[in-house]
Amino acid sequence: MAVIIPTKKCDLRCAHCLRTDYEGGHLDPDLLGRFLSEFKKYSKQRSGHSLTGGEPTVHKDLQGLFSAFRDTDHSLSIVTNGQNDRGVETVIRNKDVVNRLSISLDAADREINDRTRGDGTFDKVVKHAKEYIQNGVDVGLRLVLHDGNAQTLEQVFELAQSLKIRRLHFSTLHPVAKGEADGMSVNNEKLRGAYKRLLELRQLYPSIQARMVIRHIAPYLQPEWVKAFCTPIGGALDAITLLPDGKICFCCDLVDNDFVQERYQGSNSPIDPIIGDYNKETLATIMERKKKRILSLRNRRGQDFADGNLEGARVFICENCKFYHYKTESESPAENVSNDINSLQFSES
Repeated sequence: MAVIIPTKKCDLRCAHCLRTDYEGGHLDPDLLGRFLSEFKKYSKQRSGHSLTGGEPTVHKDLQGLFSAFRDTDHSLSIVTNGQNDRGVETVIRNKDVVNRLSISLDAADREINDRTRGDGTFDKVVKHAKEYIQNGVDVGLRLVLHDGNAQTLEQVFELAQSLKIRRLHFSTLHPVAKGEADGMSVNNEKLRGAYKRLLELRQLYPSIQARMVIRHIAPYLQPEWVKAFCTPIGGALDAITLLPDGKICFCCDLVDNDFVQERYQGSNSPIDPIIGDYNKETLATIMERKKKRILSLRNRRGQDFADGNLEGARVFICENCKFYHYKTESESPAENVSNDINSLQFSES
């Protein structure tokens, strides 16, 4: 799967957003078409590519992006904030290449949602979700769980049922600087409670597919979490990210992140997640560089572990990778997690 960020521009400024840069240009649809055509040489995958951002629907030539997917026999999934009227109309016109669309929401409560995303955003999400569904677009909701909304899952299921939405995706708050400044936090006990409640709600609402992704905090919640798990390392083309300027990053979680700095005390410099420029290089050349970058990361991780620089969650690959980009004020050791958490089946992707 490729992740495509067609623009860093966004019409919202959510308090927990990972990104720092909301400026810059727009991905050239011709370059996207060339990228997708070359992608076909190395992968049988034609669907499931993720269009995200920024806010992808504010791209100045959204129609051109959809045409690039159609012309190369690819399809996509979209992650959107559901605010842009023009974007809604363009997506509906091109629903033949859209596998599914996920709208970001913070709560099924107007006050809680709008506190994080801005006044009026809840009502627009509901309005546009109805428009999408009425026009045959497969719609889901995506929520970031934190202390302010972790106990409101039942309301989300109720909202989804009322809108005839069949997919819910819950992820967890990243330790971003703007979130800390806004007083946002995440409590592991509340997250464990939220997941247990999610399992119960699945039984009460069997027509709704719901999952909670905890990859970024898995070391806190599952002591026996698979240490080798990392999507970018997992496959040659997995999770490569095409940026608006044509450059390629080996992991979308490392693009313009608002992570709190100064976590790493060792002698290594921060990882450069950019592995190539598709304006100047072929995808084959860039993928060879990715292999070397990942090998370097693995070796560096091993040396840091041997030197005693990695502790607690830092021994896990995904956390260690971002360990070079941010710090958290405290880390809950895995051994403090109650034994009953081992019976839960978490999603790891």
